[in-house]
Amino acid sequence: MLTSSETRHMTCVRSLEDRRASYLSMTKNGVFFTIGRLFGKLTGSSASGSQSSGVKPSKPNLFERNHDIIVSHFDRISVDGRSYYVENAVRDCIGEIAAHEGKQHLIPKYREWLSNWRTRPDIPDDFRQLSNQLQESFQTRRTWLLSEKEREEKQRTELQGQKLIARNQDLIDKFLEIAERKVSILDDYGDENWAALSGEINVCMGKIANREGLSGEWDRWMKGKHAGHWLSLFLPKEYEWVQGQLEKRFREFHDLMRSKVPEQSVVDYLSGEQFETYVARLLRSLGYEVAGTPKTGDQGADLIARKDGRTVVIQAKRYEGPVGNKAVQEVIGAVHFYGGDEGWVVTNSTFTPSAKALAQKSNIRLVDSRNLFLQKNL
Repeated sequence: MLTSSETRHMTCVRSLEDRRASYLSMTKNGVFFTIGRLFGKLTGSSASGSQSSGVKPSKPNLFERNHDIIVSHFDRISVDGRSYYVENAVRDCIGEIAAHEGKQHLIPKYREWLSNWRTRPDIPDDFRQLSNQLQESFQTRRTWLLSEKEREEKQRTELQGQKLIARNQDLIDKFLEIAERKVSILDDYGDENWAALSGEINVCMGKIANREGLSGEWDRWMKGKHAGHWLSLFLPKEYEWVQGQLEKRFREFHDLMRSKVPEQSVVDYLSGEQFETYVARLLRSLGYEVAGTPKTGDQGADLIARKDGRTVVIQAKRYEGPVGNKAVQEVIGAVHFYGGDEGWVVTNSTFTPSAKALAQKSNIRLVDSRNLFLQKNL
């Protein structure tokens, strides 16, 4: 038979173990194991002592006598953002415990800081120890609640962001096409123009905001963004999520486009710079290292390609009619200027008979639309 003291002790421990189990079931990563461990500290001295030595507990300790008060305050912990929130919650809990114990002189005074209360000479060690352990326990619970709130808000933001994208998918598809054209243009070093991406994202986001009736909020953010203002200060949080998605989706789209060879009908509608970029991508897919030349003073070359120790000087011509002698003449000079091993003229069209004759005599390779799309002579 258990004594009344043992019964009270075991009831208190079981209650906390049940609560610990329920908290552990809330999360997969076991964050509430810490709380269970902390509550174990509060009951551990009495429980372990009685179990290891066989001595029956003489009477409930401070925690056991005030179990319901502690659990009540623990359950009331929230995500309140005020300074010293946890310390004040511990102070209030300690005050109620002191009143329940009939020790009115131990109740913290009005607006007395918990740290100051702990230094008072009349505070017993068990009260001081309990306050330290409660603070750690309450803080752990509040941290978990904050993380749960953040997770739920993130899920809501993502859901609203997905809906925003769905309503404006046509604008996003257009953004991908426009950004692809602008980013793909090679600079003098043969690098793509990634600096253009952020501007196109802003243009797309502005059009989405305007369609959603938030053009004024978007304009205010654009005016204040250089001051480091967050987008979510002016627009719903899902706009910031969508902004990040635009870059992510573009990079995926860009990688996909780099692996695809456009149909001839598509290439015929490219601008001169876009055709140059297309040729550069095609050569890179064939194992060439490709760099651009200066936009002005290029000496008749658009691209410099290198492979297997050869340097190829290339002029890319996006023409609607046959390419004539001039392009061949320019490449002849460019080969000498850049110290190339050979020169190419690449076009989406064809070449005039005189251009073919000059190229053959000057050892210049001509790549017309047929060879270009069949990737012959490259």
